[in-house]
Amino acid sequence: MKWLTVLLIYIKRRFKSPAFIVSALLVFLLVPLSSALSAESEASYKTGFYIEDSGELASEIEGEKGGVSLISYDSYDALARDVENKTLICGYVLPTDITSAVAENKARSITRLVSPSSVLTELADEALFASVAEVCTDEVMGIYLTEKEIEYDSDKLESRYNELMGSQAYSYIEYEYRDAAVDTREAKDAPLDPLSGLIGIYIMFGGVLSINVWIRDREKGVPHGAVNIAAAVVLLTLFAGAAVIYSGQMDPEYALKLALYGILLMGYCTLIGQLCTSTAFVCGLLPVLILGSLAVCPIAVDFSSLVPPLKYVSYIFAPSYFVADMSVLAVGAFLFTLVSILIYLIKEKLFVC
Repeated sequence: MKWLTVLLIYIKRRFKSPAFIVSALLVFLLVPLSSALSAESEASYKTGFYIEDSGELASEIEGEKGGVSLISYDSYDALARDVENKTLICGYVLPTDITSAVAENKARSITRLVSPSSVLTELADEALFASVAEVCTDEVMGIYLTEKEIEYDSDKLESRYNELMGSQAYSYIEYEYRDAAVDTREAKDAPLDPLSGLIGIYIMFGGVLSINVWIRDREKGVPHGAVNIAAAVVLLTLFAGAAVIYSGQMDPEYALKLALYGILLMGYCTLIGQLCTSTAFVCGLLPVLILGSLAVCPIAVDFSSLVPPLKYVSYIFAPSYFVADMSVLAVGAFLFTLVSILIYLIKEKLFVC
């Protein structure tokens, strides 16, 4: 009851700050911005290809793969023009006999046209290769078996191939190193989530800034200064929830995620507050946390799909837990809360500030 009273006092204190009220209301702009960002991301992930005398091949390759739209062009000049004016991530010129080129493993069979400012060409490469493989693999497989003089039933081979391609099952690799056990790993990229990413950064921003209030209170001898963080996070989480409800995107699962993320941030920011004694350091850390979250979390672009080690780096940043699975978020909330409480009890000598 004592701590609830202290929390309410600090919440009332937050409401006396006009700057905090204005910043809290900004979330109602972030939600539509996230929708626009999502639509813009989908629209911007476009790449084109040109095949001379392609016939049905172009229509079979054309489509969407891994969030990238593959668009067929009737002329090389039109493709090059759209790459140059950045309408496309990049463009490709494919040989008419692409199946033979794949079967014979010919180097440099595909020419790529790259926009000077594009950083998503690897993503486009994967999308194109996946689409070409889907179209050509059954025929390439038949060519391989014929060259090896292996008898096979072409109808059964095609049927089994179509069954596997249509199953949408995740692929996996089983490997064994010396006497180690077999390791099976699923290949699954995290979906982009601009809404959760921006809301996660928004609440983290307020939580980290409240560390400065705690530090100033600590210098003045004000008791229970860490509750500043809880007050800010609770209020910003409630404002974020109201904005999501207003946009019509709220459901029970998302409400639970918001609650867990609020708990995680209380522990996360309290931990930072224990390690930082200077408001200048906190202000310097804030842009690092924001830019880092934008870079390594799947908000607008998932760079971890291009650089896998970034996935592990992302767990330094709180928003990465909010865009992750519920289980990851729950574990993160528990660990950050536990560690922050233990350090707080030790450093503050049982709640004496």
